[in-house]
Amino acid sequence: MHGFLTYMAVIVGGALGGTARFTLTLFVPDHEWLGIVLANVSGCFFMGWAIQALNTKSRVPTFVKKGTTVGFIGGYTTMSTFIADFFSFMTKNWLLALVYVFSSVCGGILLAWLGMVVGKKVAFC
Repeated sequence: MHGFLTYMAVIVGGALGGTARFTLTLFVPDHEWLGIVLANVSGCFFMGWAIQALNTKSRVPTFVKKGTTVGFIGGYTTMSTFIADFFSFMTKNWLLALVYVFSSVCGGILLAWLGMVVGKKVAFC
């Protein structure tokens, strides 16, 4: 039963995360890639927070940890769209492609670290 609950949490979390990512792209209809950047870097923050706030607490059930990290955050962020956008930009505007990669990667690293800092101070359990 425990394994089933974890699988279901990952499935539901993934569906919610993917829906949240898609929703971000709707706010910038002519520049969907901005929504992807925002999803990827904020997802890094959420993952950093989750590592500290959820995974270091033994009282948080495994299905909550996996549903949040693997499910929601995994569905919310997207490496495949990031790579596809990068190659699309490379054929049109190499400078935009570099800005896209730099802001996504460096912004993601910075926000993951910030999420870990916040997660140490603001843990729910």
